[in-house]
Amino acid sequence: ILHASLGVTIGIGKQGFDRKSVLEVLGDDGNQTSLLYDTSQFPKNDFEGLKSLKERMSKGDNGFGSLASSGIQLDAPILFFSTIFHLIDKHMPKNLRIVFSGALSFLISAPLFLGFAAPLGNWIAKGMTSGFAWLFTHAGPFAGALFCGIIPLTIIFGIKGWSAVELQNLEVLGHDYMLPNFFYSNLAVSGAVLAWALKQEPSEQRSAAISTGLVCILGITEPALYGIALPEKKPLYAAMAGGASAGASAMLMGVVTYAFSMPGITSIATYVDGGNNFFKLLIVMAIAWISGFVISFVMNKKEP
Repeated sequence: ILHASLGVTIGIGKQGFDRKSVLEVLGDDGNQTSLLYDTSQFPKNDFEGLKSLKERMSKGDNGFGSLASSGIQLDAPILFFSTIFHLIDKHMPKNLRIVFSGALSFLISAPLFLGFAAPLGNWIAKGMTSGFAWLFTHAGPFAGALFCGIIPLTIIFGIKGWSAVELQNLEVLGHDYMLPNFFYSNLAVSGAVLAWALKQEPSEQRSAAISTGLVCILGITEPALYGIALPEKKPLYAAMAGGASAGASAMLMGVVTYAFSMPGITSIATYVDGGNNFFKLLIVMAIAWISGFVISFVMNKKEP
């Protein structure tokens, strides 16, 4: 509520001076959106960590149905407020707009959003959780492919909150199989963006693709996704396909991590155990980067 109220308040004040739209004032980068899964539908087996999280949340650590757990924090309130604001501002006398347009928009949009959007978001989160739980239980490789494949989209749209599940898996199981998917996805994005760069003539855009593509290996993909993959589309598709290939392969081989860390090349030590988990990781890393690179290279035509 604090995030939403602060964002709307900033928007009201700024609009009063230059009459810009809310989205133009505050941006629409999706960085404030979070998604915290309800875990009531997870089966027991390897999801004991999620069951423990559910029990803790039911004791008051997090309120179900609240805005924080609905997956909608800042982006949706801004969009909703913007719609109401323009409808009111359009019919408001010009000399009253600076005072009443924003205030009335807030009084109307805040209770409507908090009263209906939060429960709806929580219901959607439960449905997504139940679906992924069923897939991981009955079709592990397919679940890995789907989850790892859509990670670039979750980053673009600001869907976050997976850390709660990952930390609980590490606490209860001693390992986690979800966090590694972000590492594979980052490598696939790196390969896809660098392949796209090879098809371009020397330019600032190509230089940006090379630099951001290399940074992806460290676990930072936002510059590559927003600057290259999303505008050009094909590198994004290639990265998703490469990530899906790696996610399925990892589930087939049973690759896990034993500590929470940034999903980049510097985290490879967290995969070392007394067996061959680390060598399996190296194989999946190669699959992720090479598949993303090859698919992107084939999809993109060389710039004339």
